[in-house]
Amino acid sequence: KEKIKGYLNYMEDFVKTSLDDPKIISAASKWESDLIGVLENTIVLSEYPKSIFDISLTIIESDGSIFSHLVNSCYLVLNLAQVKIYDQIVASTCVFND
Repeated sequence: KEKIKGYLNYMEDFVKTSLDDPKIISAASKWESDLIGVLENTIVLSEYPKSIFDISLTIIESDGSIFSHLVNSCYLVLNLAQVKIYDQIVASTCVFND
């Protein structure tokens, strides 16, 4: 019999500065689904039945590495809250210039 799992709710909010770029706004839905996938496989949700993890991040500025900052921020929040996780997650962005 499968254990009841917790639920993960994620929301990102863009502060209106340099983030009015349509490319960033259109990428946000992909980031959301990717990040939920990463976090659902990282958090031991079976340890938190009938629980909701509500993670909300505010993005103030874009420097080209938003997704890695989102992943690292979520991990730090979960770690500070002492949420049981399977393994550490780390993300980085690499730029290659010719």
